[in-house]
Amino acid sequence: MIPGRVSSAALIATACASLFSTATAADLSPEQLFAMVSPAVVSVRAVDDQGGELAQGSGVVVGPEQVATNCHVVRDATQIRIEAGTQALVGRWTRVDGQRDVCLLTVDGLKAKPVALRSSDSLQVGERVLAVGNPLGFGLAASSGLLVGKHDGDKTLLTSAAISPGSSGGGLFDGQGRLIGFTTAILGTGQNLNLVLSADGVDRLSAQGQPPPAAPAIPSPEPRWRDEATALVSKSDWPALAAHARRWLQAQPTSALAYIYLAQALDQSGRHQEAAAAAEESLRLDPYSSTGWTQKAVLAKARGDHDAAEAALVRAIELRPSNATPRRIRADWLFAARRFGEARVEAQAGTRFAAGEPSAWSRLGAIEDALGQHADAAHAYRIALRLDQQNDEIRQQLAQALAKQGKSEDARRGVSAPRTGAADAGDAPANANSEAATWRTIGFSELERKRYGPAQDAFRKALQLAPEAPDAPGAWNGLGTALTHLNRLAEAEQAYDEALRRAPKNAEARANRASVRSTLGQQAAALEDIRQATSEAPLNANVWRIFGAISLNAKNYPDAVAAFSQLDALQQATPDDLVSLGESLAAVGRLADGLSVLRRAEAAKPQPPRLPLSMAKVLGESGDVTAALPYIELAIAAQPSSPEAWSSKGYALMRLGRLPEARDALETTVRLAPELVNGWINLGQVQLRSGNLARAIEALEKAIALKPDALDGRLYLAQSYLGARLSAKAREQASVVLARLPDQPGGLSILTMSYLLEGNAAAAAGSYARLKASNPTAALAMKAQAQRAGLSAAAQLTD
Repeated sequence: MIPGRVSSAALIATACASLFSTATAADLSPEQLFAMVSPAVVSVRAVDDQGGELAQGSGVVVGPEQVATNCHVVRDATQIRIEAGTQALVGRWTRVDGQRDVCLLTVDGLKAKPVALRSSDSLQVGERVLAVGNPLGFGLAASSGLLVGKHDGDKTLLTSAAISPGSSGGGLFDGQGRLIGFTTAILGTGQNLNLVLSADGVDRLSAQGQPPPAAPAIPSPEPRWRDEATALVSKSDWPALAAHARRWLQAQPTSALAYIYLAQALDQSGRHQEAAAAAEESLRLDPYSSTGWTQKAVLAKARGDHDAAEAALVRAIELRPSNATPRRIRADWLFAARRFGEARVEAQAGTRFAAGEPSAWSRLGAIEDALGQHADAAHAYRIALRLDQQNDEIRQQLAQALAKQGKSEDARRGVSAPRTGAADAGDAPANANSEAATWRTIGFSELERKRYGPAQDAFRKALQLAPEAPDAPGAWNGLGTALTHLNRLAEAEQAYDEALRRAPKNAEARANRASVRSTLGQQAAALEDIRQATSEAPLNANVWRIFGAISLNAKNYPDAVAAFSQLDALQQATPDDLVSLGESLAAVGRLADGLSVLRRAEAAKPQPPRLPLSMAKVLGESGDVTAALPYIELAIAAQPSSPEAWSSKGYALMRLGRLPEARDALETTVRLAPELVNGWINLGQVQLRSGNLARAIEALEKAIALKPDALDGRLYLAQSYLGARLSAKAREQASVVLARLPDQPGGLSILTMSYLLEGNAAAAAGSYARLKASNPTAALAMKAQAQRAGLSAAAQLTD
């Protein structure tokens, strides 16, 4: 990591704020100071005649199209490259300060505004200063400190501000943003003191400076062996490269580089043994050649000797850490081996040493994407796209990274942006497939955000662009999912049909279709689909989850237990799945097992919202109503407007005999949900037990009106009528129950009592005989109750 480097101007400003906490009133704030001077600090790169980088540093804009920097940065350059913001320009060395290491560069087209200058004789030791440089051209780095000394007639300054390597030629500024010197050296004194050349005379350098030293006389040109070899490599003309390398060796028999190119040509021509011999000869001639070791690594990898390949590549990096090529190769190997963390280290190094190569940044983006760091991936892709604006593949990669962050609108704008360059006709299918892949990514991102309309649009665009792409079944499945959530179930089923037509073994699509068919009432087809899906993908957790949900909705509790148990065995059960399993176990009578599973869900963080009511239900069915009540209170606290929670509370209080509280809770239930049949039935039962027969009848009649086949409600209503001595009405309700359940003891008891109330012993005898035949105990209890009530006709009932 480069000391002092930060990722953005905002972060630098924040850092400076703490360092400048004691600035005088006359000083600018750190944010203002950095904003003022940073546009004038540029990156300076010295390049040789082969295009290789000799040195890099920083510079400061001191006049219109004029940049000052340290001479040692540009002294040996054939070409000087300037990077200022988004501008990439070429500079010319025009003047030099003969007494100091300060040079003036002319940069045609440079738009940056010059900084103001300040003479060193006005500087005071102890002033606060800010050093700003652009190490490696990756972003501005800033550090603050104090001016701690002036020497050599004020020509050199000492500062405690930290200076990053690669910042030679950067600026040191006072609290008003005026340039006072050029950062040049880090003193290894342990005192954090760094050397700065004062900016004195820079304003006169253009007129009074000396010209740069003349270039040495150029000898007659040697054939451009390397350039020609590079051109042949770019054409993949391996026979011509081999012939060229042999001519090169005739002229320069000890050229290690010629042997490297020969090895590459022979390897690509299938002459691997000869290639290996040429590579070894290159290293014999130059054992410290990073390129030679890289070639040896590639050859070793090709013949399957991975250990030798790794060792050779590591040696290549050790010999020349700034050589991006072996780092690129090693990053690719590590990525292929899914060693993403190690690949990232090499790729990051590659971007430092080949910052202008789009492929270096796109490689880093792919690795960050694989690590799930989609924001970092998007940052890398943006840099790559700035360097190669016509690269449609990088544009698609950026859009996908944005979509994976949930930035679907940004991704849409990126994928819909017009091409910046014309593509060959042969590239159209590849571009369409790439763009379709981006739209699929956007679609799934929108699904995760529950934005089902935009998700549907994205999947449709993907299918329009590449209907026959290998990933088209996934797009159809995603479209079906979006349509399902939009409640367009018939269209969703068609989408799943299409996904399965193209990929019959797509268990995910088959399970999704099963869920839709179940909702549409196609239970047989849904069951066939989900059973096939579990057979095809027995380890797919989502398939088992859908199977469980279908079974639970159909009240097929044994299948629900089997499905959710399998999900649990796969160790993929969520806390919500555990609640479903616990409810299903309780429904098949395994109350203890159900309670145990619910306890596991209770230990999860966060707990499923429906857990308290489920726990209360199972505890209640287990007979522990007292323990159930606190869970009901938790459910009400979480959802005060839940009628189901209030109904459960009323029922629990009724079972505990706390009838007034139960009545209040159930009245709240029916106020919140007048259509909730269970609330009215429970309220009627409470009123019946409280002796409020009129209120009981009123509540139970509403329940029956809402759900005529609610047999328990009819029995309670019949009891209420019987208590009010409305025997005919009681008999009417009991008869409806007995028409469905002829031997139902409660119905037969009420029917018999209704006749006894009327003194009709003969009619009572018939229903009593039916009751005695089906449930003798209930018959005897009913007769005893009638006798206690003073119904004389009961004496005529024969035992």
